[in-house]
Amino acid sequence: MKSRTCLLLITVGMSMTLSCASMAQRKSGKSGKQPMWITQPSNYENASDYLVAVGTGSSYQNARNNALGNLARIFQSEVKTDQTLIDEFHETINLEDLNSDRTTQLLSVTRVGSSQNLINAKVLETYTARDGTVYMLMGMHRRNTARIYSSEISNNELNINDLVNQADNESNILEKLGNLKKAMVLQEVNDNLQKQRSVLLSRSTTDMLSDEGSLSKKYRDVKKHCLVYIDANDIPEQIVSEMDGVFQDEGFTVTRNASEAILHAIVTYQWRQMDMNRKDAQFVKWDFHVRFDSPAGDRSFRTFNTEGRDGALTYREAVLRSDETVKKKISTDFRKFLREELLHIN
Repeated sequence: MKSRTCLLLITVGMSMTLSCASMAQRKSGKSGKQPMWITQPSNYENASDYLVAVGTGSSYQNARNNALGNLARIFQSEVKTDQTLIDEFHETINLEDLNSDRTTQLLSVTRVGSSQNLINAKVLETYTARDGTVYMLMGMHRRNTARIYSSEISNNELNINDLVNQADNESNILEKLGNLKKAMVLQEVNDNLQKQRSVLLSRSTTDMLSDEGSLSKKYRDVKKHCLVYIDANDIPEQIVSEMDGVFQDEGFTVTRNASEAILHAIVTYQWRQMDMNRKDAQFVKWDFHVRFDSPAGDRSFRTFNTEGRDGALTYREAVLRSDETVKKKISTDFRKFLREELLHIN
């Protein structure tokens, strides 16, 4: 009698084990039939609510990474964001007044290799084939994620309005230009975020873009009055041209008439040969300075200074290499100097 009871318990136990194993198998996504979403993710039953993408891999994590990358590429194919915009955004905002983390995360979505920055992305379905390949369907809830974009856009819009009001009430032309420059950067950020939101909502990326006509006009009008004269006698033309471009990029208008300029940029560039006890190379020590004068005498500025050393096979080649180094310094360090010292963007 006892043996029959034990046999019955064992039989029931085996049946329960097999049943649980079967349920676990279905939950993990294993089945004999390949689901349709693998080849047609748009036919996923909740595809209208989610932006979806499929990934594959030899493991769960590999499939997840691949799916996240494919989801990010949906944005990348429609919206482009370069690192310059992200850097300008960080330089423009005051971190004490505006939390930049979420906006930066959203901007980074459209950059290759940034799939880890996707917000609201989650696993919707998984399937493991007989050969061990893992298939994964990732999705972002369209409306919920769009609300996050809308919140960031609204916050940036408030800051844009504040900056424009500050510019309108500012008498100093450089302060006015600096505030409008900040507003223009935030406007570009918002246009980028609105394009991403349009992708989420399956709209044209040209829909719902901000009306920046008024802001652009204000910026252009102020730029006309921010005239700078570059006093650069005996300075290589390519260096002067590089300075001209940076001034223009930062909102100034370069003029050849010194009398009408509100700023004079007085450039000094010197170099001398250095003896480094090297027979296989020649070296040049160089110094580059830009001093700013205000003809009206209403403001004083720091002088931009940079120096360095370059080497090459010949002295002439070393001089030419120093010219290229100075151009790079103008494009980076001098640009930063203009933003921080003249326009107070930091």
